[in-house]
Amino acid sequence: MTRSILLAAILCACTTRQAEQPARPESVSQETPATGFDMELETLDGQIRTHQRRAGSYPTDWMVQATLADLYMVRGRLTGSYSDYDQAQLHIDAAFEIAPDRSGPFLGRAGLHYTMHRLDESEADLARFEQRIRITDSEGARLALMRANIAAQRGDLDKAIAGAERALSLENTPSGQTALAMMLRSRGQWDAAEGMLDQAAAEYHGSAKEPLAWIMQIGRAHV
Repeated sequence: MTRSILLAAILCACTTRQAEQPARPESVSQETPATGFDMELETLDGQIRTHQRRAGSYPTDWMVQATLADLYMVRGRLTGSYSDYDQAQLHIDAAFEIAPDRSGPFLGRAGLHYTMHRLDESEADLARFEQRIRITDSEGARLALMRANIAAQRGDLDKAIAGAERALSLENTPSGQTALAMMLRSRGQWDAAEGMLDQAAAEYHGSAKEPLAWIMQIGRAHV
């Protein structure tokens, strides 16, 4: 089962109790309630439309294009469609076209490169981002976690785990906890991994359900 199908199945379980109400009489027209997956996609598409309008109103603002790229990457993770990643690439390219010299969404492009398994290109963008004069703890955490994930892909678990732990020391996030859990599981530390996943699920309070569905999917992967 692909990741997108698993996410859809898990998100369908995140519906409201509306679907459990007694059925109305047949004479009353009733639309089928939207599933959690449909609602998540509808919300995401609304955000994309909003930022597309902003892009038209602020054609020289590269951050709007970068946000659109991020949204399409989320959509791609949700749908499993390469066309969404193609759109993300188009908006990343547009952001760099209008960004000042040595500026632009380097972390976002590094993330897209990583998703498409272009590890060398991802590392190059991370190196460019590191040249910034000031990096916040949140940005440093993202940077460390990306490097950790690349190390994990290259099979260097010791480096990967150390990097993920550094990321969590800068900013304790469910995404960092989930990544570390996957690394610990690869090393065979099942109890530690499951504890980390439980913590990630408990501490996630975002409105989007896709990250929580991903945590749940990882937790069920070994069942």
